[in-house]
Amino acid sequence: MLGTAMTPVALAFTVLQSTTDSNYLGYVLAAQMIPMVVFLVVGGGLADRFRRDRILQIANISACTTAVFIGANAFFGGPVWLFLPLAALNGISEAAGLPAMRGIIPDLVQVEALHRANSMLSTVKNAIKVLGPTIGGILAAGSVTGGAMMVSAVLFAAAATIMGFVSVPTKHRTPGPSFVRELQAGWSYFRAHRWIWSVSLALAIVNAIYIGAWQILGATQALQTIGPGAWGLILSCNAAGLLISSSVMLKWKPRSRPLVFALGGAILQGVPVLSLALFGSFPVVLAAASFTAGAGAALFGVLWDTALQSSIPLSMISRVSAYDDFAAYVAIPLGQLSAAPLASLLGIGPALTWGAVLLVTAAALPLAQRTVRAKEIVAAK
Repeated sequence: MLGTAMTPVALAFTVLQSTTDSNYLGYVLAAQMIPMVVFLVVGGGLADRFRRDRILQIANISACTTAVFIGANAFFGGPVWLFLPLAALNGISEAAGLPAMRGIIPDLVQVEALHRANSMLSTVKNAIKVLGPTIGGILAAGSVTGGAMMVSAVLFAAAATIMGFVSVPTKHRTPGPSFVRELQAGWSYFRAHRWIWSVSLALAIVNAIYIGAWQILGATQALQTIGPGAWGLILSCNAAGLLISSSVMLKWKPRSRPLVFALGGAILQGVPVLSLALFGSFPVVLAAASFTAGAGAALFGVLWDTALQSSIPLSMISRVSAYDDFAAYVAIPLGQLSAAPLASLLGIGPALTWGAVLLVTAAALPLAQRTVRAKEIVAAK
């Protein structure tokens, strides 16, 4: 996970060290993100069809290989265009690993331990989210061209080696004759369970608005008001909220109606968006709002993962989770691309206000369903 967290920063600086054309950075990052999103569903099918521990090992080996070639291409001054296919292969590696990681937890623990296991995993992930980009930036600044990617490669190789010593008990079924039909079966399951797709759709809208408002409009407004230094500290408060909330959940979980609490965490993502509209020049208010959103995101993530893993058959969990991830990720570029035009059309304040209203409404809508409100953590059949 540390290699994955470092890669975006390491890749960005590796590209910038290799070319004076800053537009190329956008091309390379898009070349990494788009295949990752597109191949998520395929990764889910593979993780349900084969052993998830081996899928994770192969994904880490693949990520290590692409990181080595990216670093070597930068170090030896190779053609800049070669970063594009290498970044795409790196994204495909991530797409293979994500559904396997979400599906392997119920392979390892019983239903009653899922909440604690997801809380522990979330705590580690969020700690790495704080450390990974920082380490990647320091390595990129203090090493030779491509050095940061080489360190990422070493971390991926270490993860693959460790996974080689792990043998996860296989609890899911023997694969069927057709991979495509298995993907269709996963989609049919996802579509047939309204409590799943309604929350996934709500999260897609929340992600689109939050990312567009916070990353694009927030940074733009901060540049004109509080400055980039204060904005960086505010973003750190979000990471702190993520880490502290996931740590608290190691000891606490709701006694009933977990999705009510989960969607409450999603609703909290509207707090920083509205704060930007009303208190954009008050860094203390924005820091508190950023912390609140981070805490809410961790709350949602742990409870949602636990609900999916305890309710969906093990033979189907990675495919259904992949469709859930696909909905969440595919909406992000939409929010990023539409934020600035909407702010130009409506004004940044009204755009943020209406965005907060839409975000909260979207996050709350699934609660209109009794199946969502009454959902409990029970073992899947």
